[in-house]
Amino acid sequence: MALRYLFYVLLISNMAQASAAGSPFAAFLGEWKGRCELSPTFNGVESFEASVKIAKTQKSDRLQWRIVYEASGSMPRQVRAYELVTVNETEGHYVVDEHNGLLLDSYFDGKGLFSSFTINGQLITSSFAVNGEDQMLVNLPSYSTAPVRTTSLTDNPSVVVQSLGRRLIQSCVLKKI
Repeated sequence: MALRYLFYVLLISNMAQASAAGSPFAAFLGEWKGRCELSPTFNGVESFEASVKIAKTQKSDRLQWRIVYEASGSMPRQVRAYELVTVNETEGHYVVDEHNGLLLDSYFDGKGLFSSFTINGQLITSSFAVNGEDQMLVNLPSYSTAPVRTTSLTDNPSVVVQSLGRRLIQSCVLKKI
């Protein structure tokens, strides 16, 4: 009986938080901590601790999106205080404002936030997805924008594919605190 009561209290609490959030990102709100892996290693760093805090702000069209990469080996601690700004909620279009002049268009499909951008000769595709209620998966693979191979269909040479070389893959598994 006590277990059932606890379950209902937790269920009602989660429903209230989602309703109060008034955001399609209700499942994302809160603080997440865990470990990120790098492949291949970067400057001798294979992995590091990270956290993401997503919270409402005073403005209803934006969320605080704060990422902290903890120091590891040659990598110093980095704090990235971003905001996620609504462009068109119906279309799932948002912008990550890095507050340094960079704006990254991002798209939310109800389960994850995705963006793809180039910077200094690299293509980066990022995804932040909540898996269940207590796990966030963050992936940031990067590729060189210079093709390593260009091929086309044998029977339709106008269909051209350019393969890009992998540079670095960052994969994080974060748990909700």
